[in-house]
Amino acid sequence: PELIAENLAEVESNEPRTVERAMPDGRFIEVRHVPLTNGGFIRMYSDVTERRHAAAELEEQKAMLDLALASMDEGLMLVDGEGRIKAWNDNVLETFMIDAETMNSYDTHDDLLRYLHMKNLGSLEYLEEDRANLKSTEPFVMERLVPDGTIWQTRFYPLEDGGYVT
Repeated sequence: PELIAENLAEVESNEPRTVERAMPDGRFIEVRHVPLTNGGFIRMYSDVTERRHAAAELEEQKAMLDLALASMDEGLMLVDGEGRIKAWNDNVLETFMIDAETMNSYDTHDDLLRYLHMKNLGSLEYLEEDRANLKSTEPFVMERLVPDGTIWQTRFYPLEDGGYVT
C-alpha cells in the first residue's frame, strides 16, 4: 500500500524524480520518473547495486585513511604529479602554525610552500632550493632551522606519477 501510494504521488506530481529502492534480495534499483508534456511519463529502472557497493567501499576506505592520518604523530602531506595537495593531516597545520582554512586556500604545494617561506622563515631565500629538492626522484630527509628556533625536519618520498609524500 505504501509503495502504491508513493507511485501515484509521483505520477500526479508531474515533477521529475529519481529514487533508489532496496529490493528484498539485496539489490538496489534506481527509478527515474520523467513526466511528459502530454500528461504521460517515462519511468526508467536501473540496477545500481554495484555502484552502491562501490560507493560504500570507497567511503570505508576513506574513513580508514582519515583514521590513519589522524593517528600519525608526524605531519603528512600527499601531493600528486601535478603538484596539487591531495591529502594532509592536522599535524601539518600544527607544524606550520596555520589553520585548515588557510591550508585549503592553496591548490598547489608550490603556492603553499611560497606562503610558508614568507610566514615562517620571513623570506624566500630557501624557496628555490626547496623547489629543486621536491623534484628529486630519490627519498631524502632535510632539516631547516626556523627563526623561532624550531627545527623542521622534512622527509620526502617520491611517487611514480611525479607526486610525493612529505
